[in-house]
Amino acid sequence: MNDLKQFQNGVNEDGEVVIPFIGGLTYPVRQIDGHIKGFLWLTFVAALFNVVISSFLGRNFLCGLGIEGPGFYCSANVLALGGSVLAFIGGLAWYINRWYSISESGGEIVYKLNLKDVKTVGFVLFYLGLWAVAGWAAYSLNIRKPVEDWREELLFFFVFTMIILAVFVLLVNSVLFIRFLQGKKWLNLSCSFWPVFDNLYKILGWFLFYFLVFAYFFRSVTVFWVQNEWFPFWVNSLAGEFCFYFVIYASVAVFISSLAYQAKYIFGNRRQK
Repeated sequence: MNDLKQFQNGVNEDGEVVIPFIGGLTYPVRQIDGHIKGFLWLTFVAALFNVVISSFLGRNFLCGLGIEGPGFYCSANVLALGGSVLAFIGGLAWYINRWYSISESGGEIVYKLNLKDVKTVGFVLFYLGLWAVAGWAAYSLNIRKPVEDWREELLFFFVFTMIILAVFVLLVNSVLFIRFLQGKKWLNLSCSFWPVFDNLYKILGWFLFYFLVFAYFFRSVTVFWVQNEWFPFWVNSLAGEFCFYFVIYASVAVFISSLAYQAKYIFGNRRQK
């Protein structure tokens, strides 16, 4: 076989899944460009929803920076914090399902909540829980004081290291989320594990690139609306909150499209139920 023909249909001559780096880097942008009207409107609606909820509960993003002024208030109430977080996760689940539908299936935006949104909330909470478990395990290893019994020390280190590695494997295999959105059996590490790790440097490269891009946007939004003196304080707070959520949802759209691109290669060349 000609060595220049490295792979065909995303699989090389050794049967390994090969995901094009440039294609994966540009795919989210191409999806947004191809569905720009739906993207802008969907992101606008989701951001506006969270602005209304967070402002009503006194959880404006300026509150987190310790900035208060006339026209709105900040609340330290635990229920208000919990309500704003749940509203955001609910809005996130709603947004994810609609963006995947319009970008990958060409569907229309359905505003009404459904059972799939509820399940997506559970899936999002599950993955947030994985991050929490990984953080807890790493923190436990960091603060633990050594004991004299080397067997106990070795056992503790082994158990917590295995927890971190297991969580890492699930987090890296986030492409399984697309299987969930497709309504298929999603916990199928046997199909995603090696393809993901074979292309891990590309996936991490995409993530790092877009992380830096959106980190810049987050910083720009925060600095602009905090330092802006052209408008009344309440205008800055609401507009800043809207831009803040708009950037968050835009980053989520990019992340979902990136996972969808990976899924085309990882699952597209295999028979899946």
